[in-house]
Amino acid sequence: MGFENVKCPVCNASYFQVQYSTETALYSPPVYRDGELISKDPNWHTTFCICLNCGNTFIISSHEGEVNVMKS
Repeated sequence: MGFENVKCPVCNASYFQVQYSTETALYSPPVYRDGELISKDPNWHTTFCICLNCGNTFIISSHEGEVNVMKS
């Protein structure tokens, strides 16, 4: 997961430290149609961060390429 567009939800700075990350461990068997993988990854990736500009803690949650940033 890239953090290129992640900003602190309080001060809007892109200057933060990753404290730790977690990930669910769900297995979903791969499904193919015409040689193309069509099944979705059921796992969520959650990263806990602290803004080095204002000190706010926030969470980055991602699933299937969608990234959400929320205040913790």
